Amino acid sequence: MSALIVKRHLPDGLEMARKHRLPRAVQNAIPEHHGTMVMAFFYVKAQEQDPTVRREDFCYPGPRPRSRETAILMLADGCESSVRSRRPQSRDDIRETVDYIFETRLQGGQLDDSGLTLNDLRLLRDAFLTALQGVFHPRIAYPGAPGPGVSQLPVGSSMSLKAGTPPASVPVHEQGSGVSAQPSADSGTDQPRPPHRGNARGRGRRPHPPGVDKPGERERPRDHT
Repeated sequence: MSALIVKRHLPDGLEMARKHRLPRAVQNAIPEHHGTMVMAFFYVKAQEQDPTVRREDFCYPGPRPRSRETAILMLADGCESSVRSRRPQSRDDIRETVDYIFETRLQGGQLDDSGLTLNDLRLLRDAFLTALQGVFHPRIAYPGAPGPGVSQLPVGSSMSLKAGTPPASVPVHEQGSGVSAQPSADSGTDQPRPPHRGNARGRGRRPHPPGVDKPGERERPRDHT
């Protein structure tokens, strides 16, 4: 039943392509890119239950690719789906999978009517390897790498969020002044006042260095005698 459903997507797709008046080349690619290959997964499963099943019942109806474009589509579809399902652990795994797809299509006669040459296949293989290794390359697992948002700072560190962050209610200009926001429990004295910051107009200004004229101040005449 599963094999019949998979095979059915070809005539259904071809009917949709005709309905929407897709180009003839696209319509031809729908049945041709599967050729007459056997649906190996379903065939093997069926053999496990009934060794007498016919291989022809698990083959695509065809025809085989009759143009270079549909043959390339067949190879690309087979390589991408196989690499994605096998989850390769190395670049060698990807290379072996691509070589297997090319070899089975070539030896099975699926490319006989496509017009592709052996040199074309070599160029296609190299191009597929470059693309697939860039997409499905194995990623390095860094040992002990924290997840997103996890801090690696030691607990109690001066840089830890728990050990030195002033409360959000304390104004920015009072943070780091060394003055506690509440009176000490063991001192028995009133809260000391913060250090004098000067008037409001002068707050935040740097002291002017001595002997240098302030901006906007006229230069005083000097005694040259």
